[in-house]
Amino acid sequence: TDKALPRLIYLRETFGDALDAVQVSSYRITPDLLDKARALGVRLWVNGLGAPDADLEKGDPSAWRHALRSGAGAFQTDHPLQLRALLKELTD
Repeated sequence: TDKALPRLIYLRETFGDALDAVQVSSYRITPDLLDKARALGVRLWVNGLGAPDADLEKGDPSAWRHALRSGAGAFQTDHPLQLRALLKELTD
């Protein structure tokens, strides 16, 4: 079972209004998780350091495409220029 939704609820209950973002794999983001995060006022943050960034550097942006389409509100990368270009491509 996916633990992202219970984890989000636990973190919000523990940290209250101090919690404004939670790191989650883009592959774990579901409509239910997005809805709950929005209702709680918490942004979902995708950390692309590691494999997604390495793939992007090699010319394979598929993991980042998925992340950008996931509904997350924050992204971390070591390649902001490539990610920005990919985001522009997806929104044009």
